[in-house]
Amino acid sequence: MSGLYCNFLISTTLTTGYPEIENLSKDLLILPNPATADVSITLNTALFELRKLEIRNYLGQIILVKELTGQNSTSLDVHQLNSGIYFITIVGKVSGESFTKKLVIN
Repeated sequence: MSGLYCNFLISTTLTTGYPEIENLSKDLLILPNPATADVSITLNTALFELRKLEIRNYLGQIILVKELTGQNSTSLDVHQLNSGIYFITIVGKVSGESFTKKLVIN
């Protein structure tokens, strides 16, 4: 059998019971993206404080962990990372909720 084609759509939904928290992923800004050196990570809400930030490669391996102290923004020096696609996960201080966004390094 040749020419087999599959098209998948994967969708994820975060359900916490708190509409404010469910919408936080759109408030997570990673700039610039794509990046080459410094990246600014900002969560534009007062409802959620950052506790930890993780960067994973496309294999899911943890590349970097940065502990945070309840702040809503931080910066990362990513010049040492190889070009490719990475995933930044932030974990909340109080609730432990986490959000992941893609980061491209050129």
